[in-house]
Amino acid sequence: MTFTSFFRRHFPWIIVLAYVMLIYATLGSVRCLSDALRGWGLLGGVTLGILLLLCGVVIATGLRRPLSRGARGLVVLLLGGMVSGTLFFLPLPEERLHVVEYGILGWLLGWALSRSGKWPTWWGAGVLLAWLIGCGDEMIQRLLPNRVFDVHDILLNGIAGMIGLTIFAILAGKTDGKRT
Repeated sequence: MTFTSFFRRHFPWIIVLAYVMLIYATLGSVRCLSDALRGWGLLGGVTLGILLLLCGVVIATGLRRPLSRGARGLVVLLLGGMVSGTLFFLPLPEERLHVVEYGILGWLLGWALSRSGKWPTWWGAGVLLAWLIGCGDEMIQRLLPNRVFDVHDILLNGIAGMIGLTIFAILAGKTDGKRT
């Protein structure tokens, strides 16, 4: 197998690995950034902007694909629930970022896993991986002096990953049981 064919075949997993490494590598420094944004009074607005941007990307992606009314409605319901749940039940802007980063991770896991399996097997594997990566995130934070371990964050990471996986499955039309 040549490097080019290896790279092409495993490209989605390379992106997933790079994204997880980015999450883990920034755990120590992201607190400084959030403290600075909070000091300038920008943290809440920045996190809301990032969340709405993510929703806009998902909606734009969905508009480009032929979806049934039910599928479009489900995506809107999931996004609306994600945004309203984030705004009303997560008072800290840092917690809102968990929804964004693990929603993206769920989407990426869906993209990588759906290429090699049938629905719902790949979805279940994605849920498991999202939860394990979220647990790894918290275990690393336990070791860092400026971060804390929080079981609530593991729950939040896992749910956000599941939402990202579900939205990917709907928009990509991967829920029909066919190999992709």
